[in-house]
Amino acid sequence: MLPDDPIKAIAVVVVLIGLVLLAGSALFLFAPRREDVPVPTDHRAAPRRRVLKMAKIEFGGIEIDCLVRNLSATGAAIEVTSPLQCPIAFVLAIPSEGSVRHCHVVWRKGKRIGVKFN
Repeated sequence: MLPDDPIKAIAVVVVLIGLVLLAGSALFLFAPRREDVPVPTDHRAAPRRRVLKMAKIEFGGIEIDCLVRNLSATGAAIEVTSPLQCPIAFVLAIPSEGSVRHCHVVWRKGKRIGVKFN
């Protein structure tokens, strides 16, 4: 039953809402956690390491600047300003490593491109 004074009624409602929120928080904190949920695994052939290296995509006498975001022995994820300019197969040159690798595109997502080394 609510009190006749409107300010007291509002105070009672605020307290009740606080109690409901407190009870919900307690249930969330103390609820049993599911340990049997499988964790997604990485199916890459080789582990990749995060890098931030300038590189060039070379094909048909054309060079396009790009950024290598991660790298492994079998492939890389690169970022380009315009993914439409990137062909399906090209040479990826990473000057800081002195590496030149022939590769082909295996996925595209926005400005990111995943490549596999030939």
